[in-house]
Amino acid sequence: SDFEVELESAKLGNSSTVSATCHIVGMPNWQRSKYVIGLRDMHSTSEDILSILGNVVKKPLSEEVYSIIDRAEWIDVRGTFGGRLNNFRVIGNLNSERGAISTDVTLSKPNDGLALEGHVKSSHLDLGRLLNVGLLHGLDARVDFKGSAETMSLDDINAELNLQIDSFGVGDYAYSDISATGLMENGQYYSEVSSEDENMRFTLYAMADRREDVPHYGLSINLEHADLHAVGINR
Repeated sequence: SDFEVELESAKLGNSSTVSATCHIVGMPNWQRSKYVIGLRDMHSTSEDILSILGNVVKKPLSEEVYSIIDRAEWIDVRGTFGGRLNNFRVIGNLNSERGAISTDVTLSKPNDGLALEGHVKSSHLDLGRLLNVGLLHGLDARVDFKGSAETMSLDDINAELNLQIDSFGVGDYAYSDISATGLMENGQYYSEVSSEDENMRFTLYAMADRREDVPHYGLSINLEHADLHAVGINR
């Protein structure tokens, strides 16, 4: 049987509102049913979110998480969830006083373990205000990832990651054109970071091998150009 509901508008807390739709095919077997959930619009404030989480989450939020939510001030969320509970795709957009984040993530469960693939993109994300680190400012970046794991142990995770930073403010300077790649495979980790910023050009290589009793680490950097005055390090 099918189940369908449309929520035109509902109010939560003092000033939060939500509008959504839900369509489920295959009930009453909820584990094998197909779900399509659309969050048309949700607006909330930090005060309401913290209040709702305080009533729902059994353990108190850590001080760091509490502070990040509190500094966001308000959020607007839109998104969709489609698929089964063990094989689904989530597409969403979150806007707040501190910037925006968009996601497109697919999670599946092939045989044993989990597989995850997708990307997360930030736009004018003010990390300094969110994390209370005055040195940091806006971040415009995108990370693409693909990975799988049979267990949650780091040594069982196989993953690839690609990061592109278009702009990242540190102090009075905004770095640009920074890219990074990462690979996790059977207890081995490799990464490469490359900067083509006009005032800071370098390539960094790093590796770690946890397969032995004593882990091995390696790090090298090729610094092509660094204008420390331009980036605000040397006044």
